[in-house]
Amino acid sequence: MTRFPFSTVEEKGSEKELMLLFSNLFYENESLMLLIDPETGDILEANRAAVDFYGYPADELLGKKIFDLNTLPEEQIRARMEEAAVKRRGSFRFRHRKKSGAVCEVEVFSTVLDSNRQKVLCSIIHDITDTRRTEANLEVKSAFLAQLFSHAPLAIHHSSLDGRIISANRASEDIFGYSEDEMKGRFIDDLIALPETFEDALSNTNQVVAGETIFFEGARKRKNGGSVYVKGTAFPILLRGKLVGCYSIYMDQTPMKQAETRLRVSEERYRCLVEDIPAMVSSFDEGGRFSFVNRELCAFASRSPEELIGVPCFEFVSENSLETLKNHLKALSPSRPTVTVELTVIGGDGSTRWHRWTIRLFAEHPGGGREFHAVGQDITESKLVQTTLAENLTNMERTFSEAIEVLASATEAKDPYTSGHQRQVARLAKAIAEEMGYCSSFVRGVEQASLVHDIGKIEVPGEILSKPGKLSPLEFELIKCHSRAGALILSKIHLPWPLHDIVGQHHERMDGKGYPDGLRGDQILPEARIIAVADIVDAMASYRPYRPALGLEAGLMEIQRLRGTGLDENVVDACLCLFREKGFTLTV
Repeated sequence: MTRFPFSTVEEKGSEKELMLLFSNLFYENESLMLLIDPETGDILEANRAAVDFYGYPADELLGKKIFDLNTLPEEQIRARMEEAAVKRRGSFRFRHRKKSGAVCEVEVFSTVLDSNRQKVLCSIIHDITDTRRTEANLEVKSAFLAQLFSHAPLAIHHSSLDGRIISANRASEDIFGYSEDEMKGRFIDDLIALPETFEDALSNTNQVVAGETIFFEGARKRKNGGSVYVKGTAFPILLRGKLVGCYSIYMDQTPMKQAETRLRVSEERYRCLVEDIPAMVSSFDEGGRFSFVNRELCAFASRSPEELIGVPCFEFVSENSLETLKNHLKALSPSRPTVTVELTVIGGDGSTRWHRWTIRLFAEHPGGGREFHAVGQDITESKLVQTTLAENLTNMERTFSEAIEVLASATEAKDPYTSGHQRQVARLAKAIAEEMGYCSSFVRGVEQASLVHDIGKIEVPGEILSKPGKLSPLEFELIKCHSRAGALILSKIHLPWPLHDIVGQHHERMDGKGYPDGLRGDQILPEARIIAVADIVDAMASYRPYRPALGLEAGLMEIQRLRGTGLDENVVDACLCLFREKGFTLTV
């Protein structure tokens, strides 16, 4: 690394004196200053202020490249240096990393210095971290004020010193009937002052222009010729002590004018809407410290607003919910700014309650720190209702199961030779579904459908079902009708699962060669594909009127033969795994 030759100046006379003067100005300057080789990025010189700022010893800092300090990728830094070298000066904003690891916002002014030996960049660096934090806070406040002006439920006019309207919010159009474009540039009193009150309105305007704050109440004119009774205030806008305009705020009091009693009732209603919303509202920082609480939250905590401000919200969260809340807060980001979470909390009276809170990440400041807004509701009673509903659901499922059992028994009574077949199929199908990782509700549906998958055989003559010999083509066609018949029977019963479709499809095949509708592939429900495999295995392993039992291995070989053609390969694999690796057996 070549150092910039402050200490080896060979020039004579005034040039040498200027060089020494520059050297003194460089090293003793309170501003951070670096000399950088624009070709290599080497830091050639650093003044004392830079050494102190970055936290490296001078020798260590001079052994680094600017790429070690700047958080941008090297190619982008080189592009900035090239830009400064070509233009011979440049102003940039970067993020620089100190030895401690802290990252600071900096503004860099670079210029080119030419010595008789090399060209270098002289960079003057200013720490603007606090400035950026202030700018971010101002942006948040400006956005808040802009939204407050636009969405406030009160009409607001921003006027110049001569009484001309500069801007008006949405509520103004609702109250007075004029759009903002219609109001801009017009004298406020010409637009909304009634003839009989024009002089009073003009006097009010003059008072505000003179720097006074006024309160007014009375009728004002609407665009449609009607009138509206308003109550409001107008006040001057001061900028560094200088009057630059005024604001007027109007509240529509028309419904309240009829009687003083109604006025008091309406004011109380409005106050309740604003202050007594039936939900807990708060704002807090990253440490959970409250910066705002509403009355509902104060009631829950049994404390006043003054007592709650600055208190961490975590104090009211139960130990078993605290980690959940903190993890959700950490996960919030600009791309995922809101979360709704249910927590157990401890009230001011010591009681444990269930709350549902919707939390929004309101602001993330560049220098660090986040602000959250939250709205919460007590759902303790809802939780109790949910528990009751869950118990009722359990009872309903028990009733469904009993109904399925009755149907299964009816099938077995009609076809005693296949007695127990449906139960064996249900047991195997359930195990296959579990092996495939399906949820409990899906597994339950498979099991229930399996228990009645042959319910349609009730419609088949008993002599055909129990015929010991080979079935004729016509008899086989009658047997095949049991799928559609079963679907029709179950379609008349309201169940939590589509049992009629599952039962109707359990003889369909993946290649479309099944019955009754010749469905193929994804047209067949997953539950029906599982039952199809279990049905084949048990049917071949069990005794039938027209043949003796062929054995379990014959059934497994048959589904392996049909794997990927007639049967779903994933279902077959799961079934084979149960028998050959996990010791499953058809013996109950």
